[in-house]
Amino acid sequence: TRYIGDWSSDVCSSDLALVACAFAGSASAQTYNRLVVFGDSLSDNGNLYLASAGTQPPSPPYYQGRFSTGPVFTELLGFNAVNFNGSVSGSINYAFGGARTDSSAGPPPGMLTQLAAYTSRGGTFGANDLVSVLGGANDIFQGLPAAGASSNPVAAITPVATTAANIVASGGEALAVAADVSSESDCFALVEAARKQFGPVDILVNNAALTYYLPTDTYPTNRWIRCFAVNVHGPFMLAKEVLKDFIPRRSGAIVNRSEEHTSELQSPMYL
Repeated sequence: TRYIGDWSSDVCSSDLALVACAFAGSASAQTYNRLVVFGDSLSDNGNLYLASAGTQPPSPPYYQGRFSTGPVFTELLGFNAVNFNGSVSGSINYAFGGARTDSSAGPPPGMLTQLAAYTSRGGTFGANDLVSVLGGANDIFQGLPAAGASSNPVAAITPVATTAANIVASGGEALAVAADVSSESDCFALVEAARKQFGPVDILVNNAALTYYLPTDTYPTNRWIRCFAVNVHGPFMLAKEVLKDFIPRRSGAIVNRSEEHTSELQSPMYL
C-alpha cells in the first residue's frame, strides 16, 4: 500500500515538504497485520508521558498523556499498538513528543534512535506491516537560529531521508521527497514520485502546515496568502492528484490533520 505524507515550514524563505514515505505491497488497505510507528507528538500515544512518570505533557488539559484532546491519529487506524517498551512482534509505537528526526539519545529520543531501538530488539518490517514515519517540525522549531544563518535550509530534512534509508535497510520500503506543497507542480511531482516507486497511491495524509503568530491588525497580506497556499491549496492539489488513482479503483483514503495550536485562538496575540 502506498502512503504519502507531507510536512512544511518556512525557513529562510524556503519551504520544505516531507514526505512521500511509501510502504509497498500487494495487500489492500484492509489487510495489514500490524502497525509500527516512529515520530513526534503528532503520533505519540503516551510514550513521553510514560517515560516522564506522568509529568509531560500535563494531563489535564491534555488527554491521557497525548499531545491532543483525544486519541492521536495512529490510535484511530484500527490497531492496538503498545508503547515503546512493549513487544516488537506486534503493533508498537515508538513516537515521542518533541522528537527530532535525528539520532539524539533524548529524552525524547530522535526518530533515528527510535528506529535503532526497534531493530536492536529484533524488530523487522514485513510486506503486510503498516509503518508510520511522521516528523520534521521539531528539527525546524529547535534549529531556527542555525537554519536562519544557513544558505541551505533544505538540509534540515537530511535526517528524514536517512530514516527512510534505514527502513529500506531493515526490509521495508520508503522514499523521502522534498517539495513545496504550495506549488501545484511540486504537489503533482510528489505524487508521481510515489507512483513511480510504488504504484498507485492508496492513502494521502495532508500534514503540512504554516502559521505566523502575528497580531491581526498588522498581519501582512502576503503571509496570509502564503498560509492559505500551504494549508488549504496544497491539500486540495494533492487530493486532486491522488483521486486519479482512487476513482478508477473505487478505493482510497485522505486524512487531513490539524493539531493543538487551534486551541490557542484566545491568546491575546489574536485579539
